[in-house]
Amino acid sequence: MIASAGMGVSLAALGILMRVSPSATTPILMLILCYVAFFSTGMGPGVWVVLSEIFPTSIRGRAMSIATISLWIACLLITLTFLSLAKAISISGAFWVYGIMCGATLVFLHKFTVETKGKTLEQIEKEWSSKAGG
Repeated sequence: MIASAGMGVSLAALGILMRVSPSATTPILMLILCYVAFFSTGMGPGVWVVLSEIFPTSIRGRAMSIATISLWIACLLITLTFLSLAKAISISGAFWVYGIMCGATLVFLHKFTVETKGKTLEQIEKEWSSKAGG
């Protein structure tokens, strides 16, 4: 959740800076590096940890395949649409949209995920089942 919040703040600040002073290269670079640092310590590897723990053992292999394909398709869509989005609503607007997505991710993580540290896969599966209402 810290990573998502840090990414969102970095993107929001980047959007503001790109609107106010797009030629401020050093602060822009620092904000991009902050974004990358937060992503690299949380959301980057964290997705793979969560994906490996959220599916019941009986379907884990197939579900991981589908989840991995979905993740890569989402990455491709963001890559393919960034320039169009920046052209349509400005580069600042694009960064703000992605910052809002990070905020939504933070809310989603807080509301729908469970703590898995120090738990067995069976305990995690039981907690996911109870959280899903099943």
